Amino acid sequence: VPGLTGRPRFVTVAPFVRFQTRDRSENDHDGGEYRATWTNYHDREGAFSFDRWDVDLRQYVGFGRRTRTVALRAWAAAATPRDGHEVPFYLQPWLGGAQSVRGYRTFRFRDRSALLLQAEYRWRVNELVTGALFYDTGAVAPTLGTLGRLDDSYGAGLRVGGRIGSALRLDVAFGSREGRRILVRFDDVF
Repeated sequence: VPGLTGRPRFVTVAPFVRFQTRDRSENDHDGGEYRATWTNYHDREGAFSFDRWDVDLRQYVGFGRRTRTVALRAWAAAATPRDGHEVPFYLQPWLGGAQSVRGYRTFRFRDRSALLLQAEYRWRVNELVTGALFYDTGAVAPTLGTLGRLDDSYGAGLRVGGRIGSALRLDVAFGSREGRRILVRFDDVF
């Protein structure tokens, strides 16, 4: 397992570009958030130097007098080691858990490249409670070009909180080979 023994000493550079058309404090139903990051990990003493890029695209479409939203997310990441180097397992892109393919346990899938697609239909129950139906799918592989079958899950949830985000999130996820999962978190999924 790359990176299991020893502690690499990295010099890290991580420039990013971010564009946002959504203002959560005034309009949490429409707009988007788009981010691209390139990170260079230079292992000063070992064989773990690599580049990683992440692209995270989020779009929100509101309708129904601002009480309903369709939220969409596409995320892709790839880590490319330098010649003769490896990517430590703990810095490889991963899927599973409360933020990605919710029907699987956290860190369930891991490799040098990952793709995640998510969709949520959200409706406001009242000023503090929002309901959600969701679908997540994703895959990992050594490269994005070798991605195979996508693993997916679906479910429903409740979010408690105001316009600036969820103070409490309860999701029940189905559809995975690992059975039903109940997730309690104190943040938004995306």
